[in-house]
Amino acid sequence: MLPENPVIHNHKYFVLCTGATFLRRRTIVLSCQDRDCAYTPENEGFLCFRHLRNIVRSAGGESNVFLMHQSFISLALLTATTLVAGFFAYIHRIKRQTYLLLWTAAWAVFALHYVGPTLAPSASANPLQSALNHWLFALSGVLFFLGAQLYSQRKAWKIPGLAVGVLFGLWAAANAANVFSISAIIPGSLLYIAVAVVFWQESRRQETLADRLLGVSFACWGVLWIALHVLNATPELQGAGIAVVAAAPCAFVSMLMVMAL
Repeated sequence: MLPENPVIHNHKYFVLCTGATFLRRRTIVLSCQDRDCAYTPENEGFLCFRHLRNIVRSAGGESNVFLMHQSFISLALLTATTLVAGFFAYIHRIKRQTYLLLWTAAWAVFALHYVGPTLAPSASANPLQSALNHWLFALSGVLFFLGAQLYSQRKAWKIPGLAVGVLFGLWAAANAANVFSISAIIPGSLLYIAVAVVFWQESRRQETLADRLLGVSFACWGVLWIALHVLNATPELQGAGIAVVAAAPCAFVSMLMVMAL
């Protein structure tokens, strides 16, 4: 016979727990005169079933509270990145430099890849949504690279940049259709390392600390995303919580770009 553990139960709120996490033993449910509470021997305390209702697993297998938490994180990142894009748009209106326009577009495109996780956090692991986010990430890298070339007074590779953007779109579509196994996030991350090389060369030519730090920050950005992909720790797989870690270099890049203006 399995051990019997009496648990006080409130008849108004009843939660049926199933799955691997539920205790594999028979439980006798007793009535309770107190409203919205129950006694759990494991916790040796009182637990409100009214609160338990908010953390019941949904049909998709994810907690509603967890999904709301992930959505708020993505919303915060979306808001912060949009504000950075708006700031560079304001600076562009003042200085009228083309590289500022490209950097504005880069931050705006990068902000767009937070829209999906914000509106539908449960669909972030969807192959189509992941492919779209990876394409936006790579496209942002293309715009950063073209802007860095103009910033360093070089001729921008406009046609090759357009071709690379289209290529990444096809690559991401192939990933979504499971035609091509190598994720577009890897070559997209290499673009950020290429941006780092441009800023590093400019820092050696002009001997400016901001450009050198920008090179280091972009290199860390690209390497970090490659590492997250190799470790299967991308935001699509681990949720928006890891997106905070993945977005850490963004803060340094945005601040250093302001210093370099």
